[in-house]
Amino acid sequence: MFRHALPIATLTALLLAAAPVALADPGETYQVAGVVYGDKNDNGSVDPGEAIAGATVSTILPSDMHPRSAQTGEDGRFDLGELPAKKITVTVDNVPEGWATASFPVQVDERAGQLQLRLAPPPAATLTVAGVFDRDEYEPGETARLSWTLRNTGDKPLSRITARCYRGGNGLDEVTTEQWGDLVSADGVGLAPGQARTFQVHSEVPAETVDYGVVRAECTFAQAGQSTGPRVRLLAHVASGTGDKEFQLFEDRNGNQRPDDGEYRAGIAASLVDQVDQRVIATAVSDADGRMTFTDQPFGVYALRFDGPWTWAGTGPELKIGTGSCESYCARKAGPFQVKPAAPKGVLSGATALWQVYSRGITGAAHRR
Repeated sequence: MFRHALPIATLTALLLAAAPVALADPGETYQVAGVVYGDKNDNGSVDPGEAIAGATVSTILPSDMHPRSAQTGEDGRFDLGELPAKKITVTVDNVPEGWATASFPVQVDERAGQLQLRLAPPPAATLTVAGVFDRDEYEPGETARLSWTLRNTGDKPLSRITARCYRGGNGLDEVTTEQWGDLVSADGVGLAPGQARTFQVHSEVPAETVDYGVVRAECTFAQAGQSTGPRVRLLAHVASGTGDKEFQLFEDRNGNQRPDDGEYRAGIAASLVDQVDQRVIATAVSDADGRMTFTDQPFGVYALRFDGPWTWAGTGPELKIGTGSCESYCARKAGPFQVKPAAPKGVLSGATALWQVYSRGITGAAHRR
């Protein structure tokens, strides 16, 4: 059976030297310096009157964990001194009103002494983004086609918008973006006031998604020089295997943040909710040891929803069932996570509970929804 998919900063330091150069010797040090500017005319280059004075430029080197920082002068220039040849992140903050702080990846080599760090105005709250996969479910290696619709709800144009897609964990369940054209180009895309544009892109479904049961596209859309913007996550199913998940739940009556004798709770009912289509795929009730087991469920991403008088103390965690390259990501023990008894309306409850997740019996049987 097929299920429906839901319809969900990295900035570049501009270098004056554009010609190809040899890779830097990791044993060498190079000057890291340049200029910070506010791109008033949005042309991506330094123009008269655009220097940002008084900003703090800094980086932290893993070797000493001490920040190297400098303040920009009236001409916007800064100098962090000689640094080892490696990739670093340079951050610009303490900027004047009307400009947004930003971080830039920098390769320390002979070009790093001529950095141009571009700042942009703070993010506008006028950009909205919606996306959808073209299919409910894929096979590993197939081509997934995605549709992204960007809309400018404001009265000012938006320019140089790009998609910056999340590659958390090992990133093996994430679509690649090399074929996304203007959405991932240096120039990005623009929107006139009130305009909506739809972009059709495609990606290969990674072979490793068979270990996860899902393929994911999780992206932040923002203008150049900005680190925040609408973040959208899309999930689609991938034909894969099945596995089990086991939980223990206890009420932390003495507040010591761990289970003690007599604190495990029987009779707590919960549902396993698929995060792709929000469908309940299984239910379970905790036994005398507070243990709750979901058996032979498709690999994928799930949430636990209590069907009785219990609720999470904060944001509930996602549960991942998988194997292989996904094992440490999907099958490892998670938690503990706090929940609390759901108090009647108007009544406050001081009781809390915790639950721990354990994985067992992962199987590799092929599974078709």
